[in-house]
Amino acid sequence: MMFSSFAFISLALLGRIVHAGPLGHDSVARDVSLSLPVSELNIADARVDGAPTRGGLGTDTIQRVSLDPGSQIAICLEVNCQSCAVFNLISFPLDECTLVGQYLSTAFIDPTPPTFNLTVGTDFCAQEILIPERNVCFNVDGGPFSSFVIDA
Repeated sequence: MMFSSFAFISLALLGRIVHAGPLGHDSVARDVSLSLPVSELNIADARVDGAPTRGGLGTDTIQRVSLDPGSQIAICLEVNCQSCAVFNLISFPLDECTLVGQYLSTAFIDPTPPTFNLTVGTDFCAQEILIPERNVCFNVDGGPFSSFVIDA
């Protein structure tokens, strides 16, 4: 119990809330394989000067309407974007760490140039790295990876 309180306070001080909930209702498709160019993303390449800047805490940062309905994230159990669940990003709040379970590859799918960044991270967003391109599958190394953040 003391660890839970400490973890919540630590995350609050870092300017982010952890959103941990079932993702099944937000899923567009499950167990899909994506045909996208493949690249590598390693947490060792993340910025060393700290996590990305975040907005406020919690409810005042929920701005779901500012996201394009076509913006999606693929969370994949296998490398090269195989065995993926695809989620509409419009279903998630901005600037909050969302826990999704461990994954080995991911893709930021967006038909138009986004006005926000998408980062993927280790447990509870302890370490994060920006997905540098959209519509590319990234095999992720240096994890385990289990979270993401929509950076507004």
